[in-house]
Amino acid sequence: MQTKLEIKSQLPLRDWLFRWRQFNLKLYAKDFNKTLLFVLLAIFSGTTLFEKPLKQFINYFLVNPIISYCEQNQIKVDLMFVALTVAALSYLLYQLSKKIVPTLNSFLFAFTFGSIYILFFRVDKSYIFYNFLLSPLRSFFYTDAFFFSLTIFSFSFKSYLNPLQKPLSQYTLIEDYPSHEKYPDLYGSTNYAATIASHILNTSTDTSFAIGIIGEWGSGKSDFMIRLKYALKKFPENILIDFNPWRVNKADAIVEEFFKTLSKQLSLYNPTVTKTITEYSNRVLQTAKEVSYKLIDTLITKWFGDDDIQKKYEEINTTIKSTGKRIVIFIDDVDRLTGKEVMEVLRIIRNTANFANTFFVIGIDQTYIVNVLRNTKDFSNEEEYLKKVFQLTITLPAFKKEVFISEIKKHLFTSDLSEDEKKNLSDAFSRFTVNMSDPSIWFFPAHNHEYLLESMLDNIRDVKRFCNSFKIVYNLLSKEADLNDLIVLELIRNKSTDLYNAIRSKHLLSFADMGTNKYALEADKWTAFESNLTEKDRSKLKRAVDFLLSDGNYKNQRKFIYPHNFYIYFAYQLFNQISFSEFTETLKKDTDDIVTVFQKWIDEGKEAELFKVVSYLDEFEDAHSFKKIVIVLLRLYKEGSNYFEQVKQWVCILWKFNHKKYFQSDDEQHRQFLLSILADETIDRYVRALLAHLFVHSLIEDTIQGDNLFITQRELQRIIYRLFSDYLDTSPTDPIKTIQFYYLNDYKRVNGYVILYPPAGRRFKRYLLTNPVGFEGYVRLLLRPYQHPYNGKLVLEPWIEQIFPDWHVFEHKMSITTFTDSSMDRLRQIILPYLNPFFASNRTPFEIKNKEDQNFVDNFLQFGRRTY
Repeated sequence: MQTKLEIKSQLPLRDWLFRWRQFNLKLYAKDFNKTLLFVLLAIFSGTTLFEKPLKQFINYFLVNPIISYCEQNQIKVDLMFVALTVAALSYLLYQLSKKIVPTLNSFLFAFTFGSIYILFFRVDKSYIFYNFLLSPLRSFFYTDAFFFSLTIFSFSFKSYLNPLQKPLSQYTLIEDYPSHEKYPDLYGSTNYAATIASHILNTSTDTSFAIGIIGEWGSGKSDFMIRLKYALKKFPENILIDFNPWRVNKADAIVEEFFKTLSKQLSLYNPTVTKTITEYSNRVLQTAKEVSYKLIDTLITKWFGDDDIQKKYEEINTTIKSTGKRIVIFIDDVDRLTGKEVMEVLRIIRNTANFANTFFVIGIDQTYIVNVLRNTKDFSNEEEYLKKVFQLTITLPAFKKEVFISEIKKHLFTSDLSEDEKKNLSDAFSRFTVNMSDPSIWFFPAHNHEYLLESMLDNIRDVKRFCNSFKIVYNLLSKEADLNDLIVLELIRNKSTDLYNAIRSKHLLSFADMGTNKYALEADKWTAFESNLTEKDRSKLKRAVDFLLSDGNYKNQRKFIYPHNFYIYFAYQLFNQISFSEFTETLKKDTDDIVTVFQKWIDEGKEAELFKVVSYLDEFEDAHSFKKIVIVLLRLYKEGSNYFEQVKQWVCILWKFNHKKYFQSDDEQHRQFLLSILADETIDRYVRALLAHLFVHSLIEDTIQGDNLFITQRELQRIIYRLFSDYLDTSPTDPIKTIQFYYLNDYKRVNGYVILYPPAGRRFKRYLLTNPVGFEGYVRLLLRPYQHPYNGKLVLEPWIEQIFPDWHVFEHKMSITTFTDSSMDRLRQIILPYLNPFFASNRTPFEIKNKEDQNFVDNFLQFGRRTY
């Protein structure tokens, strides 16, 4: 059986044609040099204007003394020029086989000189051209072959194929270089960067202005600077410069390279400034090489004259001002530099490039910079010095580690991964990360909800590094090792190489007990090992090691804790959020659009996050905005969700606050607000009735304590009744929801007994007597345990007498009805004899006398009530 590689190697022509289909015509055209067009046009025009003197020059220096004596009419000359032509064609085909083609500039060059050759020499009768003797070539001149070959050899060849693009797969490695266009804003810094950009755009300065982007390694400094650059790039008043000092091989060359970069940009506006910048740079460099940094300003003045170097500075400064633009210089990766190199960069910012309207944006790890400056022993207080250098320091916004698991899945769950593999990976990762559906996250927000995954990965760069290494071991070991232990081992390797190697060498491993075939942690060796760790890392790594050496029943037989599985995990060395701004913008949309966006977030698994963001809302712009979000949450209502509880908090509990803030204490405005919500048909009738019921319940229980509500109990009861009646008209099939809907019709309390709204009872009775499905559903819920735990005693549905004041009507209906469901019909027959005794004894609890019937009822109460 042939492999894909073998088949591909047997089809070179097909591969060659496929590669040529990747030819990028736009890139080919873009590479054209327009300046060359004018140069060649000038050459052609000059040849036309000065044809005679040009020919005289060529005749005098080339034709008469040399070419006129060349051999002619010999087969060997024919063969020489044929060989030259074949060599040129072979050279052309060789270049084309490498998928490189002559540039458009080369074709234009060849066309121009070819035209000159043909128009001014080949057709000129004053010249005698030698023809080939070979019969197939007699119509061609030797000069034709020479000019053709020379043209091909002079061509400039380049590749213009589309960039290499590989589809995402299990074997795709994730690059770490940040890109505004390629990567989503996982750090949530786009808006922050745009705000900083706005401040820069509204600032002009007489001297340079330094902005420090403060953050630890991998915290998103580069990502933030790219997004800041993207925001500034939109405005033509900015000249953006990327300066990378870490690419310069010597510290002494950093200043020189900086001014070369600056000169290249400014020369576009003033070509003469290049010389000035070069002289200024040389003066600064010469001084820097001869004196220490601390004495630079003094010695520049003493040795070279303050007026001279100041004059060069003023010339550069004037040039920058005359551009009418702002220069923004981005310097990243300063934490890769040595102490001397850092000093050179700071010298540029602080002294030598202190020009007007010049902004420096520097990404730094302050702890690192302070340490390397301290090692130079040139500063007494490094922190204070940095404050003098940077007029503005920016700390990066905190980001939620909740995004880690979604990012890992995005990188690992590629299209070539089977559904079973995705499920297994998802189940494994769920043991190490926060479950956002866990209610404790909502109710205990101050608690540290970081699990092993969040604690072992500090930033998005760590996530990518983890995914890259995990992909390799996963493709090697996914069918051999336990996924849980494999994940933890990779987390350990990316967090602490020393710990990974200590486990790999078994340095920290022992056995739990003599004769036990399971690994355990060597306590003394771990104590010695953790003494070299930071306090922050000790608990994290200990948790990871404890998990690795745990014997969870969810692990497979290849778990790491068994010594005979140890080398499986190392064999490959020998032989895998909702922002507040987005939420705020969504709230400005229409109700339908808000519901669509919220539902999309819910479908993406962000429901817990959505509820947290919603719960942060405490004030709204106006009554209309308030009403929109209330309607949205009511439309999203589902059993077990927290949306209705939030609406209850806003609309019912905080009604006094709303009454003043949104309705100016106007009862009618507040009343119309509630009525419009209760009349909104996009909201389920039951949900609307439930909201009205809360107000009725408050009025009945007198929880408002003497305050007059903006709406009356009677009006609300009528609304609930109307909604209930309309609901019954739809012939509902859910008996539980139907009976719960009926219970919302609160009316009053008499001696602690709840009286439901009488019209609702009459309407429900009419529905039950005329709707077989509804009646069967009611009978299904008729029997109720008298107490909990259930002791065999039963009562009937508590409000049956309010539905059927004459209970004999219900008894008659039961006696003449036959249910198609045999279980339900048997239940009907069991209940029927107990109706008369139950009502005659003033609703005294009863027990089923027949043992077989009692067993049936017991099973029905446990398993059959919700079967509909």
